[in-house]
Amino acid sequence: MEAYQGVLQSTNQSGALADFEAFVDVVPILPLPSAVARRCATLREQLRRQGRRLRARALDLIIAAMALERDLILVTRNIDDYRDIPELRIYSTV
Repeated sequence: MEAYQGVLQSTNQSGALADFEAFVDVVPILPLPSAVARRCATLREQLRRQGRRLRARALDLIIAAMALERDLILVTRNIDDYRDIPELRIYSTV
């Protein structure tokens, strides 16, 4: 959803969509199993108990939970969105 929104925000939507669809053709799209939903709920509760920001982070926390549950490295330019999530491995493009 966030990637498609990025396409809509592009000044060259048709080019951005073509680039994104080419990317999706070679990168697997992972389903959202219940284990990831549970991991996300756990992350949200841990962060809530620490007094951390939760609003407007639902999608970020789902992404983080997917990476944690599948032992993946999260590639992002938005390090600040994930800095407070323990054990999350991040690769930054900036």
